Amino acid sequence: MIKTKFGKRIKLPRGDVSEYQSKPFLGNVQEKNFELLMESLKPLNVNFGKMWFGKFERQGKLVSNFLMESQCGNIYWRKYEEKSWGSGQNYLYIGREKITLTQWLFLSEEDRKVFYEEAIKID
Repeated sequence: MIKTKFGKRIKLPRGDVSEYQSKPFLGNVQEKNFELLMESLKPLNVNFGKMWFGKFERQGKLVSNFLMESQCGNIYWRKYEEKSWGSGQNYLYIGREKITLTQWLFLSEEDRKVFYEEAIKID
């Protein structure tokens, strides 16, 4: 478990976890998601730095899951898997808010900017 600078607690990946400073191959689906996410973050000047990557076996198949932290510490992307099929989660933690990756990608550029600015606002 890690604690963000906004006080959110986020689970680390399951299984054998390694820490990276650059992104390893995430698998075909998550690589595409990574490209879409990075494109959506360009207007906000956000890039990812640290990454925790975990692997474990689920019913005879190797499963990977990860947590990425933005260089500014304002955004975390968590692709999390559990032992049972269909238990995966794909969330962005932005400041104090949590949103699914799909919901984020469907927002307009302007709506993303507003969401981001509100989520990281210091009261």
